Amino acid sequence: MSSSNSAFTFTSHPFVASTAQDSRAPCPALNSLANHGYIHHNGCEISFFSLLFAIHHIYNLSIPLSFLLTFVGFLSVGHITWVSSSSHWIPLALPSWRINLSNLSQRGPHCITHDASLVHVNVYPSTTPDQSLVKHMLNFASHTGRDGLSLPELASLHSMQCKAIHTRLDNLHEQIALGECGLAWAVMRSRTTSSEDDVIPYSRLATWFGKEELPEDWWDVGGSRPKESIGLFEARERAEDVSRYTHAM
Repeated sequence: MSSSNSAFTFTSHPFVASTAQDSRAPCPALNSLANHGYIHHNGCEISFFSLLFAIHHIYNLSIPLSFLLTFVGFLSVGHITWVSSSSHWIPLALPSWRINLSNLSQRGPHCITHDASLVHVNVYPSTTPDQSLVKHMLNFASHTGRDGLSLPELASLHSMQCKAIHTRLDNLHEQIALGECGLAWAVMRSRTTSSEDDVIPYSRLATWFGKEELPEDWWDVGGSRPKESIGLFEARERAEDVSRYTHAM
């Protein structure tokens, strides 16, 4: 398998499934980073910049978008840890902003997790994909006639999840859910001559959403990793697309 020239390569970071002792979030993007060891595999005490640069490099998101996503997560459930850093002359303890992935499962008006996840159940902590929700997603994708999910179809799946929960999402968490759907499609979609025809292929749905593992061809030349950086404007546009498709149903 050919790989990127970067220090981050798929072969040097093989997939290792999480255990019950590992900390995981209700997010396939973050859990995949941990499962491949791009951040601490145990999902604990992850520093701000290690997460920022992992998101940026692995998913080819722009630095501003990676910073925004990281900052919002840390702002909601991050904590300060004092890290020893001794010199020859003066021993120091420096503050370091850290996060545990499982804390991202916390609910509340100032937390980012919502109750309309595509493959995670509404519990704390939600550490692994719920296989009944994964099966529902894959069954839905198998009947689209496209071998995957287009952006309107992903919006339809999101709408189903919203209708299945007992309480309506508030505006903040609805915007977060829309953004997640749009960004997932932007990162994982196939890339044809027309983005309107692009889908997240069935195999990527099963691998990334279902196992929280990067697709096998992620680092291959011509593989499934986005070739061009995904920025703030595209992320916003995709979220607006999901919202438009959802309200049109």
